[in-house]
Amino acid sequence: MVLAAIGVPAMHRATATPAAAARAAAPRASVPAPGAPSVVAQTVMAPVTAADQARSGSAAFERGDFGTALEALQKAVEENPEDTVSLNNLGQTLVRLGRTAEALPRFEAAVAQSPDNWSYQFNLARARGLAGNWAGAVQAYQQANRLFPDDHATLFNLSLALQKAGRQLDALPLLERVATLTPDDATILPTLGATYEQAGRPSDAVSAYNKFLSMTPDAPDASAVKVRLTRLQGASASAAEAQ
Repeated sequence: MVLAAIGVPAMHRATATPAAAARAAAPRASVPAPGAPSVVAQTVMAPVTAADQARSGSAAFERGDFGTALEALQKAVEENPEDTVSLNNLGQTLVRLGRTAEALPRFEAAVAQSPDNWSYQFNLARARGLAGNWAGAVQAYQQANRLFPDDHATLFNLSLALQKAGRQLDALPLLERVATLTPDDATILPTLGATYEQAGRPSDAVSAYNKFLSMTPDAPDASAVKVRLTRLQGASASAAEAQ
């Protein structure tokens, strides 16, 4: 299973289980003929494979047992370093455990082997952001955006990474694109309004704030948005009187 980056991860499930196939092929005890000496049957255990460890680790992650997930996924990657799914899932497990520095090389290894996988690029970008490497986060989010141009989560996170990297003006068209893609989602509007303010576009900021308040008047951050809106409207009135 491949862990996506936002919310509850989606996982790919293998359709064949090598261990199950091996167990099915294991010899069974036969019934001795009358008078023949009794024979104690011995169970032949199938070896635990890297695929078994990968499945075990992913299942442990799903139930929130990150310690067990970590142990199993580490074994899976040790036995099969080219298993990009396990590399990615191991990185996500380490992030959940607060060990982002250790997660980064796992994500980077997965991306190096599968550069056109959106989930790997997204997860690498997010981990770089958590580590404070915003320039690196921008680079990986841009790759994720190339692979999935209209994914609003990628666009939004890329815009935030650009702002963290000091590139506010570059973030603005991305936020506008997110607002277009998600017209019924008001949560983007305060960020869009604040970015309009930074870009010196107060009238657009006022429009964004007003739209947010009309869509979600009881939102937890409605009071803060009202303060911003009042300040902008006051500044606009003062400027009009001065003319």
